[in-house]
Amino acid sequence: YAPITVAVVYSSHTIEHLYRQEALIFLREAFQILKPGGACRIVTADLAAIVECYLQHRAKPLEPKTRASSDLMMEMLI
Repeated sequence: YAPITVAVVYSSHTIEHLYRQEALIFLREAFQILKPGGACRIVTADLAAIVECYLQHRAKPLEPKTRASSDLMMEMLI
């Protein structure tokens, strides 16, 4: 039988929910099925930006806040 090949592999906001070993398996399989010259596009959250936003929000005085900093961070991660 002929192996399955694809021109593009696209994943959005999935890989960050995998354990490292699972992510490596996914990436190996993705590259294995790509046609020569194919593209693999992985979209994931910018964790550094989320943490920076959390720290800035946490540093603000309590009164103007409408929600907890931890809730804001969790919303951004989801």
